[in-house]
Amino acid sequence: MESSGSTRPSSRNWHVKASSSLLVILLLASSAWGADYTGPLIDAHAHVSSATAIDAYVAAMKRHNVLKVVLLGVGGLQKEDTAWLTAASKKYPDRVVAGLPLADPTSESAASQLELQLDRGKPRLIGEVHMRQVGRRLIDRDPNSPAFGKILDVAAKFEVPIVIHYELTDAAETALDRALAAHRKSTIVLAHGGDVSRACWRATRTSSSTSRACISSESPRSRPRPVRWIRPGKR
Repeated sequence: MESSGSTRPSSRNWHVKASSSLLVILLLASSAWGADYTGPLIDAHAHVSSATAIDAYVAAMKRHNVLKVVLLGVGGLQKEDTAWLTAASKKYPDRVVAGLPLADPTSESAASQLELQLDRGKPRLIGEVHMRQVGRRLIDRDPNSPAFGKILDVAAKFEVPIVIHYELTDAAETALDRALAAHRKSTIVLAHGGDVSRACWRATRTSSSTSRACISSESPRSRPRPVRWIRPGKR
């Protein structure tokens, strides 16, 4: 089981807030609070590596007061993701929120296939969609491509948020801002954007009305950070 969206604080104080649409947890360090947070947690970004991996994870959730987990696909790397996530949500309906995997956002048929799936039933979220990743796996997809634009429009039509893996640079950030400004009804959850202060703060200062959230941070220059919530854009 891999998870990048949940962390339990130890020596620092934290302020917690959950998003109603995605069950995203906010953990913000604050020296003003007098005691460590000991309440329930929600893991907003996790993956499973097999059909049975969820069993051990749910057992750990019960031990550590993690109420829910959001399970996501791994950008097309695991062909069984849809089956695994569906089975996990059926076995643990009170614990697991299953995302709808979307393997290839560059495919011309991706948006139409997504619409068919959403017509059959409305998931809580879509993803994780890999748009930009550096490191052992190199992906650099244009968020302004017609294919991805159609995906954003379909997600907006059904009012389902979409989780994208998109590691930021100056140029990548500009491209993403431009894409979201063109699809203002979309709700985007930015995963692995990079340094938290950069990925989260800059994303809130756009004039786009797109709702945005940042649930995890990962870059070659920074260690994974605690989950952060980005203030949604005005609608």
